[in-house]
Amino acid sequence: MIDLLRKYRRDLHRIPEDGFQEFKTKAYILNVLKDLDCEITEVAKTGVCAFFKGPEGSGSVAFRCDMDALPVTERTGAEYASTHEGFMHACGHDGNMTMALGLAQELEKRKGTLPCGVLLIFQPAEENIGGAKHICETNILEKYNVKRIFGWHLGPFEKPGVILGRPGDMMARVCHMDVIVHGKSAHCASHHKAIDAMEAACEFLCRCYKMERTEIPEGEFRLLKFGRMESGNVRNVISDCSRLQGSFRSYDDGIFEKMRSRMFAIAKDLETEFGCTIEFEMDEGYPAVRNDEELYEKAMEALQDFEVVTLRKPNMTAEDFSFYQQRVPGIFLFIGTGRKEPLHDSCFDFDESILEVGVKAWLKLLEMPL
Repeated sequence: MIDLLRKYRRDLHRIPEDGFQEFKTKAYILNVLKDLDCEITEVAKTGVCAFFKGPEGSGSVAFRCDMDALPVTERTGAEYASTHEGFMHACGHDGNMTMALGLAQELEKRKGTLPCGVLLIFQPAEENIGGAKHICETNILEKYNVKRIFGWHLGPFEKPGVILGRPGDMMARVCHMDVIVHGKSAHCASHHKAIDAMEAACEFLCRCYKMERTEIPEGEFRLLKFGRMESGNVRNVISDCSRLQGSFRSYDDGIFEKMRSRMFAIAKDLETEFGCTIEFEMDEGYPAVRNDEELYEKAMEALQDFEVVTLRKPNMTAEDFSFYQQRVPGIFLFIGTGRKEPLHDSCFDFDESILEVGVKAWLKLLEMPL
């Protein structure tokens, strides 16, 4: 199995593509699936679903992988490095697709003896676009009577193939935002004639950080951070426009809404104090990933022959797998890469032995009674 998985992974790694632009990736997946005894549905522009029939009326289990890459220039030096300049599978989605293709080959060997139907979802646009929502809106889960769903995320854990998860809260609800401060420009020698958009933006950031530290209970898992700021054109002219880019995250919807409303209130105060105007651009974000607790307990029993670690606290990263969990019970797990490089890093890579671990673990989860 490992030689075939390694081929899939390296082929896919060479052709990373942006969200909803995974045309070569889609063609590769379709080419692998075309000779297998499965029903193929093309969904959400570049997505692919493959259904393997089980006994009549048995219901189905879904396994999801993501297809898109990141706008990162690869620096691994690997012979299978990206051939698409400026894009790289720096989050391990090539590994996720490979495990799903490997599972497809195993399902083909077991046709006629499968305990239930199996739906493999090759999902586009997980990074920042929310391709999972588009898949769910096709009602593909309902069409194939999916009763539960499983998904992976590679994680930079030094031991390869270790499986990590937790019941309940797993990954955070997230909202990405741009905050645009509009002021008035003037030469710095006449700064009294200006409305300093840069100062107002800095004040907004500091007040938001203070709010998050002091107004949200200490025990609540949450995050509010800005990672990018653009302002001004030259050193001696007061900036008339500043843009902050960041995100806020939580598990509790009440905390999430409180942070959002308090940011609006802070902006209102600054508009009065500075005479500026502040606008927000916020995406819809992803709901929190919450592992079904009863299903998680059963999954841990099924995976008892694997090395499994229960995480002490939830992760503050986000994943659109949560859209599936709003429709059917689902479990989302991490699998260790055996490497130290963080996700989204230009040197990200993983020990390819984990691919076989992932396929075998999915087969064990498939054996769980519906």
